[in-house]
Amino acid sequence: TRAPQTPADILTFIPTQAMLNGDFSAVASAQCRAQGNLALPAAFGFANNRIDPALLSPAAVRISRLLPTTSDPCGRITYSRTLEPHESLPIAKVDFQISQNHSIFARYMMARTFWEPALTNSPDNLLVPGTTGGGGRDNSQHSLAVGDTMVLTNNVVNNIRVSINRTSVVRTHAPMFGPEDVGVKMYSYIPDYMNITTTGAFSINTGTETFSYYKPNSYGVSDDLTWVRGSHQFGFGGTYQYSNWKTESNVRSMGPMSFNGGVTGLPLADFLLGRVFEYRQSTPFRQDIKQPYFAVYGQDTWRVSPNITLNYGARWEPWFPQDSQDQAFYSFDIDRWRTQTRSRVYPRAPPGLNYPGDEGFPGNTGMKTVWANIAPRVGISWDPKADGRMSIRAGYGMTGDFVTGQFFFDSRSAPPFGLEQRLNGSLLDDPWGSVGRTNPYPISPDNYPWSAALYPLYITVPYDIKTTRNHSWNVGLQQQIGENMAFSVTYLGTHLFNVWGVVDGNPALVTTPGATATAPCTAQLPNGSAQTFANCNNSLDQRRELSLANPALGQYFGYLDYVVDAGWQDYQGLLFSVQRRSVRGITMSANYTLSRCEGLINQGQGPLNVATGYMKPISLLNPPSEAETQAIYDTDKGQCSAWRKHIFNLTASIESPQFSNATARALASGWRLSGIFRAASGDPLTISTGLDRALSGIEATTQGANQVSDEVYGNGTRDQWLNPTAFAQPALGTYGNS
Repeated sequence: TRAPQTPADILTFIPTQAMLNGDFSAVASAQCRAQGNLALPAAFGFANNRIDPALLSPAAVRISRLLPTTSDPCGRITYSRTLEPHESLPIAKVDFQISQNHSIFARYMMARTFWEPALTNSPDNLLVPGTTGGGGRDNSQHSLAVGDTMVLTNNVVNNIRVSINRTSVVRTHAPMFGPEDVGVKMYSYIPDYMNITTTGAFSINTGTETFSYYKPNSYGVSDDLTWVRGSHQFGFGGTYQYSNWKTESNVRSMGPMSFNGGVTGLPLADFLLGRVFEYRQSTPFRQDIKQPYFAVYGQDTWRVSPNITLNYGARWEPWFPQDSQDQAFYSFDIDRWRTQTRSRVYPRAPPGLNYPGDEGFPGNTGMKTVWANIAPRVGISWDPKADGRMSIRAGYGMTGDFVTGQFFFDSRSAPPFGLEQRLNGSLLDDPWGSVGRTNPYPISPDNYPWSAALYPLYITVPYDIKTTRNHSWNVGLQQQIGENMAFSVTYLGTHLFNVWGVVDGNPALVTTPGATATAPCTAQLPNGSAQTFANCNNSLDQRRELSLANPALGQYFGYLDYVVDAGWQDYQGLLFSVQRRSVRGITMSANYTLSRCEGLINQGQGPLNVATGYMKPISLLNPPSEAETQAIYDTDKGQCSAWRKHIFNLTASIESPQFSNATARALASGWRLSGIFRAASGDPLTISTGLDRALSGIEATTQGANQVSDEVYGNGTRDQWLNPTAFAQPALGTYGNS
């Protein structure tokens, strides 16, 4: 299939010619700002919201000249983005009856999706790749299933299944301009490419739409034996699966830069002055990992009586951690850091770090195999009148959950396997020189720049972390009414526990914040005295706990996050459904779910990023008590992100009658009109600060705002669904309550 797409216009804001001439009076006025008039700071050269154009960043001006133009005084511009996806889905199947008691089958499917990057279709508009979906795709998936079924005796059947799944997901981008083309002194692993994000305004490219590939493959075999004996149907079996992932991602290889208005109050003004909020850069994220899976089970379906059926069994599925083929894993021990104990494998690495091959480091990923995972299950079905018109069912089961193959993706870009750096308060034209740093990129694996790898990012995992488990249970009543209608009501419950999430263990401290994030602030040293920092925002790494405790050693640790298994999620719901079979051509089914779901952080199904899990840090250097730690976790207790309190679905169809007249029957009989209606509650929301108000380095989207009123909803219109006065920024140096 080919389905060219030109979605609705995308709205954004870009620098105007007046701004490039130094006149910000319009864009800083109430005409362009819902918050009202803004006086841009004189400290940066503004007078009456005008500035000498010579004070603008030369690189920012060059970039602005490459963008489309607009006559709107606020910089408003709309544009469309054309994509031309090509999709194909060939399938094949084979069925062969070897004998009356023996058959085999094979099924094959290939799915292919391809489209060019949006910039290829619109080469004159550099804005088109600036949102999700703007890159290209070249994806394919091959799936093969082979089965063998053999009737061994009149009451024993054996099924063997073999499966192969090979997937290739390739994201592509179109070149535009590189940092050297606009005068930015930085290195990019991606030629002719930059990534710039301006809060509430334009973006150039996105990290997730940059060239990358994900190639997960899985190979599995299973054997299931069914044995019927009297009123019992026994089942025994096992499965083995081998998975591997080879991936490369360049989400930060080009050095993304963001501008958020934290300097002037106006993001576009920050951009044109070249005042970067955060500059991130990393070596390409690469991984080559494998993971086995093995399980055996036994179960019995027992017909206790003509109207009672009992099902019970258990499954043993040990958990094997992902195995890194390049051994690009590590762990951190605060006691080893205190005693300055270094790795024997990488003796130049900072103290406290352990790597595969070091004493006590388990395997290649620093996690131990969990052998004791046993999952019981039981269910019962009761037909009270034994007439097939009513049934009452109940069941319970325990299952295991596995983290995604990309879970450790970002954590692997740490010394000496890679390097990720984050600079706050740098300048666009010279991000490294403006903060007194030497650019460590490009990184040479054969000559790792240990001395220049300052404040790198680490995510460590405990050796004995618990695996995620899930309890699930249900009770249901089904009742047939008449000959053509049935209804049911079912209570559903699940409780997920040992859920993985990330905690910041090396936060930046602030004892006395200033009036703004860029004002001077103080942080308490371990000896009780206070150290003053001239710019709180720009001194993030210097204010981290390890840096304050030992600057010489602490400078080799920036974010030092660790994975915890403290998360949980609890869901309970009631499902009501009704079905009406075709009567006079009308068929209808409807269901309604009322539920609740709450819990803590759940990050097991995506790649980890530092400072994106629990909102409040938990110090590794000065750990709190267990009660204090639990209280910190509970700060993040809230509604599940994918939960909907109300869900209603209705499906109905009507079929035209069978007319007696031959002509009418040929033309009008057998036509069917169908419709689907769905209504659901909206997503739960967390109102975030958008800024690092805690001054700790926790991501701005992770920090919650303060809820200061119970009247959180506005007038119900699209422009004011929420009441903005119900929320406020937390005081600097603190966390919000929402």
